[in-house]
Amino acid sequence: MIDGWLDGRVQEDGSALTVEAIRGLFESFNPHATTSFSFGLTGELAVNLETRMGTDENIVGMIYAQNAEKTILLGAHMDHLGYGETGSRATGEARNTIHYGADDNASGTAMILEMAEYLAHMERENPGTLNYNIAVAFWSGEELGLIGSSDFAQTDAGGLLPMEQVAAYLNFDMVGMLNNNQLILQGLGSSDAWRPVIEKKNVMAGFTLSLSDDPYVPTDAMALYQAGVPVLSVFTGLHDHYHMPTDVAENLNYEGMERIADFGLQILMEMNGDDAPVYKAVQMNETRQGAMRGFSVYLGTIPDYASQVKGVKLSGVREGGPAAKAGLRGGDIIIRMAGKEMNDLYDYTYALGDLKPDVEVDVTILRDGEEVHLKITPEGR
Repeated sequence: MIDGWLDGRVQEDGSALTVEAIRGLFESFNPHATTSFSFGLTGELAVNLETRMGTDENIVGMIYAQNAEKTILLGAHMDHLGYGETGSRATGEARNTIHYGADDNASGTAMILEMAEYLAHMERENPGTLNYNIAVAFWSGEELGLIGSSDFAQTDAGGLLPMEQVAAYLNFDMVGMLNNNQLILQGLGSSDAWRPVIEKKNVMAGFTLSLSDDPYVPTDAMALYQAGVPVLSVFTGLHDHYHMPTDVAENLNYEGMERIADFGLQILMEMNGDDAPVYKAVQMNETRQGAMRGFSVYLGTIPDYASQVKGVKLSGVREGGPAAKAGLRGGDIIIRMAGKEMNDLYDYTYALGDLKPDVEVDVTILRDGEEVHLKITPEGR
């Protein structure tokens, strides 16, 4: 099924056909961190910014178990770069051509479709096999900042699935280019349950595993982790076709994808027989946080990129970071910092560039409609 799905759908121009195709399949059976560095120079840059508003949709299917109270969530983002308007690594005329996104992330969407069909068939033929409901989510807006998964997590799926009922989340992003048998699993630190299950199931799977405890990875798993859900993100690694028009179906390792899908199912079924994984808080490495953002200071804030309020709404703060120490928390809206008005993320970004390590500044937030005045001391990275 994986081979047929990718060959038949990945090279459609546009997302609407993909959305309808995924809906139809549900009805029929009822991963990239970038870093930055300093040149040691200063200068001025003038840019014209244009805000573009639009709407998109996640697609979520459910496989209901008998009398289950909790849900295991499988997810993969279904968006890519279109004609290279944002995020393309291509240059010249190639930049404005269709970016197919076979690995990023038709591979992940195909994989969870395959897994969903297997699980639905198993529960239909042998009712009671599943101890958890299975939700299968196709996220939009991942490439623009985890927008779809963030909205899902922050709104409890529009009120349909409270996050406290989600036992675990398995994320599949760029899983089509298995090379040298190396499979990357991220987010193990989000629960102590992951490592023993993975090690047990890999005895038969036989992957050369690269394991990372860090749940703060630039993929949809981070949005669910910030909502208190144990996460595991599966990834086969970066390659020369990443964010290029050459990311096409012919390059994929289909045999590897089948093995990864089976491995994911084995992990899921092992969890199916045990108690739900217990969420564990992980503090993000401050040096990495600063490097990812390209600033000399670290605050430990997690902006809500999908928010449309005036100011900078936070979806959370890093445990033990300056923001947490100052008393900030998820849901707060920063409206002033260091004497400057914070109307949006652009203002916030510019303000961060002016902050100095260990120099305390004032910050004003809105919390439950009331202004709260705090002081925050940035830390150097």
